[in-house]
Amino acid sequence: MRWSLLPKGSVAMTTKKNEPQKNQPKDPPKPAQKPADQGSQKQGGPKDQPKPKSEAEKEEDAGDDAPSSIDPKPPPPAPVQEKILKAPTVHDVSGDGSVMLVSWSNVTENDDCNPVSMPRYPVKSVQVTGDFGGNAAVAILGSNDGQQFFPLSDRDGAIISIRNASLTDVLGVCMLVKPDIVAGSNQNLAISMLFQVGSSPLR
Repeated sequence: MRWSLLPKGSVAMTTKKNEPQKNQPKDPPKPAQKPADQGSQKQGGPKDQPKPKSEAEKEEDAGDDAPSSIDPKPPPPAPVQEKILKAPTVHDVSGDGSVMLVSWSNVTENDDCNPVSMPRYPVKSVQVTGDFGGNAAVAILGSNDGQQFFPLSDRDGAIISIRNASLTDVLGVCMLVKPDIVAGSNQNLAISMLFQVGSSPLR
């Protein structure tokens, strides 16, 4: 409300629209808002949250983390040691060729005894002596073509497998005959075979 003076001492009262009253309390000032931490906004914002992975993506990630069971470069195979050919010593015991003694000396598991051709000597025996090392076993092999060799038997029909110093009869008439170490290691053996012309012994 405002009072104003008019000419000739008259007084009039006027009011001003929208004028705030002096005695009306004002609204208290609002406290300044602290800016939110950017990290918390990123963490809590729906747009910044990671998108859940599908089952196919989870399996693919698990496959990438799993260790590979297939070695791309397998180790090379161990080299196979080639056997050394062991030449025999042939001695004519009778002087007329009716009895022949064939010997192989210092035979080990790394040796391959050369065969001898004695088809006209049906009577034969084998003697093995020396150091048998780790359970050595000696067999007597025969062949008619020089390519495939087969084990020969003793007088009782059992396949020959000599595991200690002994003398054994050998049956079978074939073109080629040779001893062979078929088991054991670290041996050093002397092997001799006696061949005699005559009739094949009966079992």
